[in-house]
Amino acid sequence: MSQDGRSSMPVVYENLNEPKGIFVDETIDRIFWTDSANNLIESANLDGSDRREVVRDSYDPYGIVVFEDRVYWTDFDHFVLRSANKFTGDDIKPEELSYHGRMNSLALHLGHVKSDLQDPCADNPCSHLCLPSGPKDYTCMCPDGMYVGHDGSTCNNLPSSYENKVLVSMGSHIYSLSPQHLGTVNLETVGVESDIVIATPAFSVANKAVVATVDGKLAIVHTDWKTSNIIAEGMIMTSLTHDNHNGNIFWIDTADNTIKMMSEVTKRVRKVVHCLEPLAVHYIYSKNLVVYVDADSLLATKPDGQQIHLLASHLPKDVSAVSYSEDEDCYYFSDKYFIYKFKTDQLSYVDLVRVGGRPLSLAVQNQYLYWTEEGSSAVFWADLEEEKFSELDGHLHVFYQELKNPGNFDLHLSVTKVPIDYSMQACSTKYCSDLCMVTEENHAHCLCGDDRLMIFDDSYTSCQDISAALDTKNVPLTSDHITLIAVLCATVLLVSFLFCFGCCYVRRKNLNPMEFINRSFGMSPSKSGAVQEMSPVQTVKTGSLNEVYNPGYYSLSLSSCPPLASSNTPVSAPKFSASFRAEQERDGIIPGIIRSIRKFRDPKMSRIDCGENSTSYESLAGAKGSSTPNSLRRRMETIEEKDSACSMYSGQNSMESDDISVDSDLVQLVNKF
Repeated sequence: MSQDGRSSMPVVYENLNEPKGIFVDETIDRIFWTDSANNLIESANLDGSDRREVVRDSYDPYGIVVFEDRVYWTDFDHFVLRSANKFTGDDIKPEELSYHGRMNSLALHLGHVKSDLQDPCADNPCSHLCLPSGPKDYTCMCPDGMYVGHDGSTCNNLPSSYENKVLVSMGSHIYSLSPQHLGTVNLETVGVESDIVIATPAFSVANKAVVATVDGKLAIVHTDWKTSNIIAEGMIMTSLTHDNHNGNIFWIDTADNTIKMMSEVTKRVRKVVHCLEPLAVHYIYSKNLVVYVDADSLLATKPDGQQIHLLASHLPKDVSAVSYSEDEDCYYFSDKYFIYKFKTDQLSYVDLVRVGGRPLSLAVQNQYLYWTEEGSSAVFWADLEEEKFSELDGHLHVFYQELKNPGNFDLHLSVTKVPIDYSMQACSTKYCSDLCMVTEENHAHCLCGDDRLMIFDDSYTSCQDISAALDTKNVPLTSDHITLIAVLCATVLLVSFLFCFGCCYVRRKNLNPMEFINRSFGMSPSKSGAVQEMSPVQTVKTGSLNEVYNPGYYSLSLSSCPPLASSNTPVSAPKFSASFRAEQERDGIIPGIIRSIRKFRDPKMSRIDCGENSTSYESLAGAKGSSTPNSLRRRMETIEEKDSACSMYSGQNSMESDDISVDSDLVQLVNKF
């Protein structure tokens, strides 16, 4: 057939299983090919006649060339280049052994060969591809997504080709192109800005794109009209993304390390999130999420900055771009070495493509991944479908298209997407004064810009400056305000009550019953042997507390001890001290409240004052062999006889320990917790 695909005819079509390589020997006008399934090399005339076997059992032949009188082929199984006589198939011998892997295709390079034939495409008017169709004829062809016009030489875009368009910014110009493997590159200028473009979103609608320039301007480019409108100035941004459907623009502000949003209609700006080191940002319409890279973490948040959650951590250092594939539900991000792929149902990311420089832009369209690299004048892309069939190291093959770039500007790209019917969007009928976002239920929700507050009216669509909100003349007191104030007051009272109750409850100590041994009362008349009897101290159960008859933080005087306690002698309660009686007899509301608070708050059975007629007391909780239930709280250690807390001491004697303090004739036995 001719090079343009016309006049095709079958040459060999029988007894072929897996033909892998083919070569035309012009010196004898014969075709040579390999059949790896049959381990066979054959040849035939150009019309398919005179078919012959050249080499049988040729060790899985793959690529093939013919030079002079020998035929060369690659041995796919044994990593060897072999040769034989092209006429007889004899004299088979190895030519080269590969130490780097399998040998596949094979090509013959003869250098410059003079020919008397004229090239019919030497002077042709074809806009893209010219293919010879005869000795003096040619045919103009077009890349995918284009067709030949009425003049037979100019390629035009198909009506639906906007789906495969790529917008490339080069310097201050914005171009539209269709990536192609062959043919002349056709760049269509769709916009010109006032300065060099430094950022573009990963995707744009078919006829509208957002760009940021080095002089701080933010513009919307209408590619159909080839015009642009400046919507903001004085902006400091590195990464940029666009919510085309709700009219919001998101970017990274490097001045204060924040991600901000702005309505392209009202021009109001709002801070979304504060970051440590924001590197890249991307908006996902199907999820209504703003995805961004902060230091080494990939995070996502709602457009209002709420519900931030972590997607991936421990990302490579200095991520330069991030994008998302709707079809595969996976994220792509890049550093200066690789482009990585991360799926939410996997625990880690994988390197997908090895790059030659730091990617500046990254975008996914259909099954293709596009990007540009720092210091390069090419547009790169890879087929994501190839990942399913990759048999080598897992990296995809990279295609590129070199562009004429006289100024050596960095390239930024944005892929186009099908526009969506804006009449179906909730924000189109909300009429927010500042910004609008859509909830998961497709309900519009108005947001206020920085330093502005919502006006609480019936519509909740209008915002005002904080200075105006502080002016009470402009803010009437409505029923909503009264309800809000009442709720706040009730909340404050409830919190205060709970705080006071908690403080008092913590101070209360739920004690087990405490018993004391008086070592000074001698033997029990009812029992034989040395048995220690209880002192005349009565324990009373009060509420959830166990306490000595002293109900508060007061001293209990035992200077007048009752008779010796025995099995037949009743135990009487000691009398209150004078200070305690005086406190209890004090009249008035305030003393009563103080007594109630002290009784509820203070720890019970705090200390006992022993008079001169009393001697030794100790807590059974600390005594050896005691059957008193132990407590998690610290109890008084056993008081040895030699340092009895209630021994007789005169004015200048004193003794101090962790649990005992003695001063003059008044001895205090303190139970500490």
